[in-house]
Amino acid sequence: IGDTWWFFDPTGNAFFAIGTDHVNYEGHQCEKLGYAPYNRNCERIYGSEAKWADSTTKRLIAWGFNCLASNSSFSVRYRGLAHQENVGLGRGFLELEHIPYRTTWGGLPNVFIPEFQEYCEKEALQRCAPNAHDPWLIGYFIDNELDWHAYRRGGLFVDTVRQPADHPAKLALVNLLKQRHATAVSFNAAWGTRLARLEDLLGMTGMPR
Repeated sequence: IGDTWWFFDPTGNAFFAIGTDHVNYEGHQCEKLGYAPYNRNCERIYGSEAKWADSTTKRLIAWGFNCLASNSSFSVRYRGLAHQENVGLGRGFLELEHIPYRTTWGGLPNVFIPEFQEYCEKEALQRCAPNAHDPWLIGYFIDNELDWHAYRRGGLFVDTVRQPADHPAKLALVNLLKQRHATAVSFNAAWGTRLARLEDLLGMTGMPR
């Protein structure tokens, strides 16, 4: 409407999404204990996941929530709260090719190759198309916490610089730097390097910090 995007529910009414994630009967595993304390408590209090789901959704609706966000149990769906689906497109493609070094937590898929788009389209057909007419589905959570920051090993920039000269991500990065620096003189002044030409960036495996 005008310059503002809105959610609308299937009946055509404006919808202001108020949700919380991890409405999950299993809870988070505690590595030290070897089990999920939340799940243990829910089993003790409710006796079954069905009773937990009934109580939990009634409380959320009473508190003013109208949707479920990421990582919620299937048992709380279709009880008056809109939900979303997790598809994890980037995390799935990590198994095929990544840019930053893959850790136990994440990494980042190589989005600069044609296979990434092909993979996403195939996954969407298989996993999203069957939900096209679900009135309770508010949307898709495409990915979660992929590594593109400097939390480990320097981040996406450093990992991309380490790649060989013909790597698609390396080529994309050099093109980005060329957009910001029209000449090697400009780049050298900003980065403290001594490049003869900007194309020499492709042969570098490290950059000044």
